[in-house]
Amino acid sequence: MIAMAWPWGMELPAVPRLAVLVLAGIWLVASTRDAGGVHHALMAAGMAWMILMPAHHHPVPLGILVASTALVAYFGLATVPWFAAAVYRRASCAGAHAVLSAGMSVQLALPLLAHTG
Repeated sequence: MIAMAWPWGMELPAVPRLAVLVLAGIWLVASTRDAGGVHHALMAAGMAWMILMPAHHHPVPLGILVASTALVAYFGLATVPWFAAAVYRRASCAGAHAVLSAGMSVQLALPLLAHTG
């Protein structure tokens, strides 16, 4: 995720980035006892999907459209309880989780919007 923030990060080979994300996702699922680890594993999967998603398909193939839409919907909906926890319970890290979930939803939606315009 850090490498994605800099222009040179996207020039790194995809395979090592994907390997790190897959291993992180496996570790998060294996080491958790609650839904938080699964949520973070899905974030790793979403980042891997952004690396794998083809950039210039017109029209977007149905499988890519369905997978991307499911991830956009999941992260968009996941924003709501995190935001509510940040506002109503003043949970210390819930605001950060809400922002990260919303950001994932937007990042995954942008390529779809670019192809439907």
